[in-house]
Amino acid sequence: MKLIKQDLILDPHLPGTIPVQRCQIGDIARRLKAIQPRVLGVAIQVSAAGRVRTLAFSTGRSIYAVDIDVIHDSRALPGDSSFVSLLAGTTGITLAGFDMAAQALHLYRHLGLHVQGVDLSTLHSRFANRPHLPSEVVAESGYSEVKWNHVDQLWDILGEWRELCLRAWISARLLFVHIMS
Repeated sequence: MKLIKQDLILDPHLPGTIPVQRCQIGDIARRLKAIQPRVLGVAIQVSAAGRVRTLAFSTGRSIYAVDIDVIHDSRALPGDSSFVSLLAGTTGITLAGFDMAAQALHLYRHLGLHVQGVDLSTLHSRFANRPHLPSEVVAESGYSEVKWNHVDQLWDILGEWRELCLRAWISARLLFVHIMS
């Protein structure tokens, strides 16, 4: 297990480090079933060629990273259909991320799987064609000590490991705050 530093949202109720576990695609649904989260932040890492390399899920307390660049379509997935159900939104776990439609399209193109989730960039926006920046959604969630520019930069640096994990973690935290308010 690795730890990544979280110094973007400074709140006494949020951790300074977050554990990250690498998982196989067949293990992720089993691990999540054991802890039964209500929400999961989701983020993808895309290669220069446009293929999904890694999929990160976060409960808001920990992050699970799944390498999927070795799988070229859903027929190569392990026999367990739990992962398919997780992405499809039929497990009772709500997935959330920024630019969720683009993430869903990448995953469909790569794995042939349907994805259902909440797009955080349009959750509070009055107009779907004017999505909010991640820092704007963080501000609306009540966090005050935030490195605003650094939060938005997480979505500009799509190829880096730490940024991938923090995108999933922030997404989970924001949906959790939205549900609890």
